[in-house]
Amino acid sequence: LLSKLGQMMRIVDNDDIDKELSEVRKEFPSLTFTDAIHLATAIKYKCENLRTNDQDLIGLPKKKVLEVAQKHGCPKFAISCLKA
Repeated sequence: LLSKLGQMMRIVDNDDIDKELSEVRKEFPSLTFTDAIHLATAIKYKCENLRTNDQDLIGLPKKKVLEVAQKHGCPKFAISCLKA
């Protein structure tokens, strides 16, 4: 199970996300700083799916999230609920 999970996940840092973070904060001002960092980091590293149980992220307008991601070279992006 762990090796399969390792193939689907990648641990990254959040250095150099200034541009993405600025855009996320502008477009989604209701997000906490921490949530904005998570979203900006996922966009920076061109994730296709940010899986979370965080309702603040899950509740963002999908179309708007995709538009922000696409502006930063992330053509496919979605936030989905992480189910137990």
